[in-house]
Amino acid sequence: LNQLPKDCFTPDGKCIVTTSEWGSVNKVLSISLDDGKVTPINFDLLSNDSYNDKASQQFMCLAEDGGAIVTQSEANRPTILGL
Repeated sequence: LNQLPKDCFTPDGKCIVTTSEWGSVNKVLSISLDDGKVTPINFDLLSNDSYNDKASQQFMCLAEDGGAIVTQSEANRPTILGL
C-alpha cells in the first residue's frame, strides 16, 4: 500500500513506470493499465547504442515533458542520473 510514487503514471494515463528486480538487478518497467503487460524499458546511460543488462537501474520520477528521470549503477562505477 502506498509504495508507488505519486508521479509514476505516464502523461497519457495508460501506464505506470516503476522499478522492480529483474533477474539479479533492478530494472525500470512499464506496466500497461489496459492489459497488465509488463515491459522492461531497456537503456544504458553510458551508451546511446546498446543495452546494459548488468547495470541496476532505478526509476525516480517523470519529468514535466513525460520523460523518465532514472539512475544507473554498476560495480566499480559511481551512480549516474539521467533523463
